[in-house]
Amino acid sequence: MPLSRELGLTTTMLLVVGQVIAVGIFLTPAAMVRDLVAPVWVLAVWVLMGGMAVCGALVFGELASRYPQAGGVYVYLRQAWGPRVAFLYGWKCFLVMDPGLTAALAAGLTSYLPYVVAVGPREQLGAGIAVIVGLALVNIAGVRLGARVMALLSVAKLALLAFVILAGVLAPSGDWGHFVPLMHRPADAPPIVGALAGAIVSAFFSFGGWWEAGRMAGEVRDAQRILPRAFVGGLAIITACYALMTGLVTYAIPPERITSSAAFIAELGATIFGDGGARVLAAVVRAGMLAATFAAGAYLFCTPEAFERTGGFDETLFATEELTLSRALRKVGPVVILREPVLTSGRKARTHGFRELWAPIWLILRYGPSALRDRAHMSLWYGHRRKDPR
Repeated sequence: MPLSRELGLTTTMLLVVGQVIAVGIFLTPAAMVRDLVAPVWVLAVWVLMGGMAVCGALVFGELASRYPQAGGVYVYLRQAWGPRVAFLYGWKCFLVMDPGLTAALAAGLTSYLPYVVAVGPREQLGAGIAVIVGLALVNIAGVRLGARVMALLSVAKLALLAFVILAGVLAPSGDWGHFVPLMHRPADAPPIVGALAGAIVSAFFSFGGWWEAGRMAGEVRDAQRILPRAFVGGLAIITACYALMTGLVTYAIPPERITSSAAFIAELGATIFGDGGARVLAAVVRAGMLAATFAAGAYLFCTPEAFERTGGFDETLFATEELTLSRALRKVGPVVILREPVLTSGRKARTHGFRELWAPIWLILRYGPSALRDRAHMSLWYGHRRKDPR
């Protein structure tokens, strides 16, 4: 049965934007400003990557015009390399990539809940499942309803972003003098080649996901005409958002004060909204980072009295116990997010290989939450202490 072609240009463009812009829009510009220092270099990277993404969008737009069918990359691989390659790609998306990304995004969304209401891990898990099921039902109900909901979410995201940028520009603590000099980099700045390479890689990943809109070609009205415009228009909006956020970062905070992601977020929140804003913005972004990294890894500092009142660490857990402790500490008293960076030892990175460092994640994916309660599965932390080569 042919799909109903009901998506127009505006809706498709908003879906492209919604696929790309996420929490990274706060963190990537900060790292680029810190390393490149000179505003012209930062803007040049965004323009370069935006132009490269538009080149890719023109290619995908041409492919969508030639093969206006639902499936996107699957269809293009099938036409270019045959059904076997497309078959493998399709099942990889169905079994691995799409379920994993969906679960990660749902976990990121529900990890905001403890900052709003008092909920535990079970409630967060239930909320995440409910979000996935709810959005699935919305899309099952019809293309028009699903597109409207997704477009509304994208508009809300852009509106909140615009509010943060406008509030930052109007904040009295910012300084337009941070844009001067435009091109000069101080002598103690990181080497330009390495800084540019890191910035380009970060910007490249910040644009990831726009091509997924090609999967909806079978549901777009006049796909040959609309999809190329939606790709290019959506990427133009995305590039503008990243450039504006970079301008806000430069205006609000001098590069020498951007020492780490956590410190920057607290600093930006305080500059725009005051001390309360520092806590809110840091909490939101850290919650989003939790979904992207699949781990907490946070430092917790508390008094002995507060530690005793919470009952201490959950001794049934061999990982993520800091999450349960942090929730308990929030009930005991106020929690403050430090602006100062706190450094830790990189010993495990030097004493363990790549596969060993990632092993706990694969074990959790395989055995589920029960892996967190098995000391043998968490040998990265509880195994034999190795000699540091340094």
